[in-house]
Amino acid sequence: MGIRNRAVRSCIALASSVIVAAPMISAASPLALAAPAANGAGSGVVVSELANGGPGGYHDNFIEIANWGDEPVNVTGWQLFRCTATGAVASGPQNKLQGTIGVGEKWVFARESDQSTVRDVKGRYSTSLANGSYGALLRDASGQTVDAVAVQFPGTANQACGEGTVLANTTDSAAGESFQRVRDTDNNADDFVRARRTPGDDNATEDSPEPKRGDVLISEVAHTGPGGEGLIEIANYGAETVDISKLKIDVVNQFGRRFNGYTWAAAMPQDALKPGEAVVVPRDERGRNFVDGAAGVVLYDEDGTILDRVAWADSQDSAAADGTPLPYADLNAAGGYSYQRKTNTGDNSNDFVAAERTPGSLKVGKQPEIEEPEYAYDEPHTTGGPNVLISEMTNTGPAGNGDIFFELQNYGDAPQDLTGYSVYRCIGTGVRASVPQLSTEQLNGVVLEPGQRFTAGRAGQAGPDIRGAQDATFDISFADQYGLMILDPEMNVVDRVGSAREDVESFCANGAPLPGNLNGLRAESWQRIDITGDARKDFIAAPRTPGRRNGEKVEDARVESPVKITEVANGGPGGAGDNFVEITNTGTAAVDTTGWQLYRCSGTGRVYQDLLQFTMPDGSLEPNQAFVAARSGNNSTVQNPDITYDTSFNADTGFGVMLVDRTGKIVDSVGVFDRVDAPCTQGSPLPNTLDFPSGESFQRVKDTGDNRADFVRAARTPGAHNPAEITAIEPQRPKLGDVVINEISAGPQYVEIINRGDTAADLSGLRFDYCSADGRRMPDPAAVVPAGVSLAPGGVFTVARPEAKIDGALETSLSFQQEGYGAMLTDATGALLDRVAVYYDDVGAVTNAPEGPCSGEDSVPLDRRLRFTSSEEAQKHGYAWHRVQATGNNWADFFAAPATPGSAEGPEYRDVSKPLPGAADPVQVPRATRTGVPEVTTSDATEAARTVVTSQPGEGEEVTTYGAQEAAIDWGKSVGFMGASTSKALDTREGEHETRVEDVTQMGDAARDAGRDFPYQRFELAVEQPAGDELSIAWTGHSRDRHELQLYLFNHTAQQWELADAAYGEHGEDLTMIGTGKVADIYRDGKVDVLVQDGRRTLEQFSDSAQEENQQFKTPGEYDFTVIHMTDSQYLTEQNPTSYTDMVAWMAANWEARDVMAAVHTGDVIQNWLRGNQEPDRAKLEYERASEIMKILEDKNLPYGILPGNHDNVWGASNDMFNQYFPAERYEKNAWFGGHGPDGMASNYFTQERDGAKFLFLQMGYDSSDAEIDWAEQVIKDHPNYNVVFSTHEYLQPERDERSNPQNGRWTAQGDKMFERLIEPNPNVVLTLSGHLHGVRQRVLDREDGTKVIETVADYQSYEDDNARDALFTRLFQIDLDSGTFAVNAYMPRKDDYQPWKYDPRGLGYTNSSDEFVYEDIPLQYEKEVATAGIVAFGAPEKLGEGTGERTWAPLADATEYVTYAQATRPDAGVGVGGVDARYSALHTFVTGAEGEGPAKPTEPAEPAEPAEPQETEEPTESGSSNEPGKCRTAALAAGIPALALIPLGIGAAVAWPLLQGAIQKLGEPAGAAIAELQQQLGVYNPQIADLNRQVEEFAATSASSGAAIAALALGLGAVAVIAAACGASGSAE
Repeated sequence: MGIRNRAVRSCIALASSVIVAAPMISAASPLALAAPAANGAGSGVVVSELANGGPGGYHDNFIEIANWGDEPVNVTGWQLFRCTATGAVASGPQNKLQGTIGVGEKWVFARESDQSTVRDVKGRYSTSLANGSYGALLRDASGQTVDAVAVQFPGTANQACGEGTVLANTTDSAAGESFQRVRDTDNNADDFVRARRTPGDDNATEDSPEPKRGDVLISEVAHTGPGGEGLIEIANYGAETVDISKLKIDVVNQFGRRFNGYTWAAAMPQDALKPGEAVVVPRDERGRNFVDGAAGVVLYDEDGTILDRVAWADSQDSAAADGTPLPYADLNAAGGYSYQRKTNTGDNSNDFVAAERTPGSLKVGKQPEIEEPEYAYDEPHTTGGPNVLISEMTNTGPAGNGDIFFELQNYGDAPQDLTGYSVYRCIGTGVRASVPQLSTEQLNGVVLEPGQRFTAGRAGQAGPDIRGAQDATFDISFADQYGLMILDPEMNVVDRVGSAREDVESFCANGAPLPGNLNGLRAESWQRIDITGDARKDFIAAPRTPGRRNGEKVEDARVESPVKITEVANGGPGGAGDNFVEITNTGTAAVDTTGWQLYRCSGTGRVYQDLLQFTMPDGSLEPNQAFVAARSGNNSTVQNPDITYDTSFNADTGFGVMLVDRTGKIVDSVGVFDRVDAPCTQGSPLPNTLDFPSGESFQRVKDTGDNRADFVRAARTPGAHNPAEITAIEPQRPKLGDVVINEISAGPQYVEIINRGDTAADLSGLRFDYCSADGRRMPDPAAVVPAGVSLAPGGVFTVARPEAKIDGALETSLSFQQEGYGAMLTDATGALLDRVAVYYDDVGAVTNAPEGPCSGEDSVPLDRRLRFTSSEEAQKHGYAWHRVQATGNNWADFFAAPATPGSAEGPEYRDVSKPLPGAADPVQVPRATRTGVPEVTTSDATEAARTVVTSQPGEGEEVTTYGAQEAAIDWGKSVGFMGASTSKALDTREGEHETRVEDVTQMGDAARDAGRDFPYQRFELAVEQPAGDELSIAWTGHSRDRHELQLYLFNHTAQQWELADAAYGEHGEDLTMIGTGKVADIYRDGKVDVLVQDGRRTLEQFSDSAQEENQQFKTPGEYDFTVIHMTDSQYLTEQNPTSYTDMVAWMAANWEARDVMAAVHTGDVIQNWLRGNQEPDRAKLEYERASEIMKILEDKNLPYGILPGNHDNVWGASNDMFNQYFPAERYEKNAWFGGHGPDGMASNYFTQERDGAKFLFLQMGYDSSDAEIDWAEQVIKDHPNYNVVFSTHEYLQPERDERSNPQNGRWTAQGDKMFERLIEPNPNVVLTLSGHLHGVRQRVLDREDGTKVIETVADYQSYEDDNARDALFTRLFQIDLDSGTFAVNAYMPRKDDYQPWKYDPRGLGYTNSSDEFVYEDIPLQYEKEVATAGIVAFGAPEKLGEGTGERTWAPLADATEYVTYAQATRPDAGVGVGGVDARYSALHTFVTGAEGEGPAKPTEPAEPAEPAEPQETEEPTESGSSNEPGKCRTAALAAGIPALALIPLGIGAAVAWPLLQGAIQKLGEPAGAAIAELQQQLGVYNPQIADLNRQVEEFAATSASSGAAIAALALGLGAVAVIAAACGASGSAE
């Protein structure tokens, strides 16, 4: 059978609407039941027969499966599902299969019911197949679909069942029909026939016979009439009289189904019909009548043979239909029209016409004239292509909240193919639903021509006028606050319209939403009349027009009348059932109110026909006469009402009342709601806060048309309306004096008060009242303090339940409700002293706290969870709310702490947004300790020996001293190059695109790279032949910061560069590397190839192993800088703010110590700005708190980024509040701040530069708009040389190795979108940070260009410590540029803990490695350089000894150049070569037989020394010079004497002799070049002289500055020192 296709119904487009046609099942040719192609695992098992009813009734339904294969099939573990009325697969199976089904065997599963006529069954099920759409689906043990059959009405919302074209629901249950398989082509409509059922037997091979349609036919029908009675007429169209005495007539239900017992007439009114005679068949006394929604008539004989049938139904099939059913809604049956036969073709739609009734006559009546409405304006339209928009929508109708629809229209000038489109609704919280209202399957293939509409109605509930126009159905109704979005195939928003309270943040609203005040009684809808982009200008509320052109203007639904609603209450002293409404004639003349009706608006604000409270009796209301209607029952305290009703007004969410006259016009209406729009409300609604126990009501005192202005709160007076005598009750504010509520707890249950004054307080008559979970005051007080009780200063008094067992407490029998509670304290006069409300919980449990006397308008209720995950946990831990101050706002005045009933002990006030003293002060932490650089000197010169002195740089370090004979370098024959490679070392001896340096002695000019390449200096050194078989090269120079330099020697034998040494400094200081190689390998043609590179780090940089999980941070100094990531702090902000404050204070305190470069908060800064219908009370307070906490960083000018998460911006609907508390102006004063995107700080960036690396931190808020993403693309494009850290709220999923996207998460998930737009195309994005989804995951992705990006999610918001969400961790990314290493630790300062997994309440299997890990070799862009200070070549080194002190090096050859140096190591260092952090001293050179020494540090100039007298004997020379006599004098002449001339010039410049300024500059310019040339000619280059050359050149560049004189003098004196050292002056230079 292959892979099953998705089920579809055919669609054809007509001129004004898209009509879904119901395909008819044609008669199939008799076929042998051939075995189908194998499906799944070759099972051959199929659904072979099904029916949704039978002769026994609706529950007489069954499903049959059969094995059409060649082998028995083990079906153990298989499941048989039904398909629902909406076209979806049921959540649970009908039956679970067990055993093996043999070849050709049939298994029948039937409904467990007395109606079932199926006897031999394999199993029974408890849920019937639906009346409307239904089906069956068979799955194997692996969950794969084996077979599927669907029977569906046209436009069914879901297409989860069925194959190919599905079956039309036309079986006649009363006739015992079912659908039976005859073949298996994977197309239901082709594979089944409709025939008399055969459960367990062989299937039929052809359809049931068509009706006889002889002489006697149904001639006229109507489902109702002017008097409310339906009409069925039959007639004899033949030439002879026909006996009709045994004929019967049945009707069908609203789904088009016919069951036994649906008989209209079991006997005819006469025995025979003459030719041409027509007779109306009256309904039997107990005969079944027509029902609203659809109709059908079946005429049959005593044998059950169907003679004729006709159906009229909209968008559904019918068992009574021949061909296409007639329209139902279009027939004005109540107006006297019926369907009358004109032909007999077998197709109802052709055979009947609508006409004025002609009962008893075959003459067709007058057909109705179609009146086209007159319109004053053309419909709105656009040019330039198609433009499909939402044109009409409603969330209520006359029949209720399911009597709804919406409509799309193409307002453009070109057709629009809707394939791939979808339509989503917005739910009551303002966010978009996760499932579509119209799916892509429903819209695929639909093409809307210009002006054409597409109508979708609520399946099974929409009214007849909607069903008559609908092209498709949906199966979920709209909430009181709702909206629609059209999405194109790429999920881009094409159009959106929202309807909600004005302050609700709705995804569907484009600007202000439409009001939620549609009147269902009047069948109002929102209808588009313009295309401006402002919904309140583009739409009007008018009677709905499904399938038709929209209205043009708002119709006035109200009528002026002196009769007013004058008093209302939705509860009273008798409780919520003690409600009433008073209607008064406020005029001067009587008003006839006969037949007037009062409707209530429900708690959702909607009104429709079923909400009728009562109809006023016949008669009139005299002037000033009141009419009172009250709730029936014993709870009512209203005396002698004029009428009673049986349904109370809503006490929880509010209510409204609407009085209409006989024509349906609104006479008056009043709304009492807190957070709901309603058609009952005029102007602003009254607050739903009446105090029931005291008998308050709302009473009219004015008539301005604004409920809030026209009514006051007063003591109820039903039946006695007199505005002049009404005394308004004003809400009290608590005094908050000496006696206040000090502590409150719901487990154990008690309220404690305290005397904060200096004198005793009289508590006599003090009253304690409790408020219930709905926010209202309980009818009876919890306690009243007896007379004579006083409370000493600082004393406490407790009211408690007996089981609380609190000594001295005044006991109460009342209890706090765990769903929410409150307490009020009033004195003996009734004055309000204090009140506390505890109603909030997690936003998913309590969106908005109820209003009530315990809450107050200026106070935000407390959270019943206190600081824990639930109220139950709070009680287990024995916590209570304690007062710490008295501002009048509970949220700020109370802290959660362990309960202390009966004691004044409790927590002290602390500003939770301020760190404790000293908490944010800088701290010191241990830093990395490097091995010291040893020093080597020599003395006691003799002809054959030297005393070598080695000093130890630090404790615990081991020092080894070496010596070797120097090998001279001929600098005139040596060559230098500079370049950069993309990898470590070079692949060949010479690099591509490298540059030859003009002067090899000038390699102090650094090779540099600021990107991802690695700069190098390459030398081809002409070195004299060493005496032994090894040759060493010592290189001295520097890079920058902590960069590691590598020394490579080219191995000619292996034809590759080989790493000889590596070293790194701390602050870019000079360092020495020494490499040794075999002469046979590295020496060719008198040259040695040397490469020095600032490459990727090769040495271990961490003293602990990079991969070691040791629950501690890396040691500062072993990395370059740190980036901090925090996220999802919402639970701390909401419940445990001091932990949030302490965490940020820890960051500030550790910023410098841990080399922090920046921090990023990736959103959900607060908890309670998530739902569009949330009150902003908690959100504002949480934002204020979080804002102050983040200022801890700002006060220390520490750079950080922040962005809004879904809890900060209402799932992305609005960033306004985030921008209010974190505005761009807050950051723009900082030099590091870069800018923000189109929606303020919802997208922003800042930059930082550290150690030659430029970083850009880009923050993108939750559900970023395309405009913001476009902006971000440009930001990255404008900063190609910056390493980008990309942060957003939701990106990577922790529980699966995927980014978030609409397929695996919410529709707002943008992980893949962000990756495709911002991360994948930009190689400089190196790190992503995100939160949102609870848990952690990280991974490295390789781009094709060799760059990488680390993707992370780390969200600890749900982690718990002792059942409180107070275990938030922050991550530190400790970054080493040179190795591209990101070493990550998570940390919770409050617990000094590095192991988040211990706090994961879900036990998802995280370990230490989940949060402590290292990623290496991440290519970063940063400035790198290589600068040479000197090079020395020498033979195989000789170990002179270990440790410090003096030692004699002998024997030495006479008149020979030697070099000595030391290496210091730390065995426990854990870093550097071999983990011992080896470091070399500067090389010290000398010539035997001479009294002078070479420099101690060849990379630094020697200190100035006194000039020495020329010696006649052979002079010692500098490292790198020739051993020939006389070269010292030449070196002095070449290097020192030219610079001596600078001394008088410097003196002249110092006294500001203008004539010398030019001379200094002219002298300095050629000095360096002249000296270098002379050195090369004489072979006397050494690093110290080269350094002097560089200084001379630098002098020339600075000669015009104020420091030129000092530079000249310094160079001149330096020349004296060079001459002294080169010519053998006594003493050694440091």
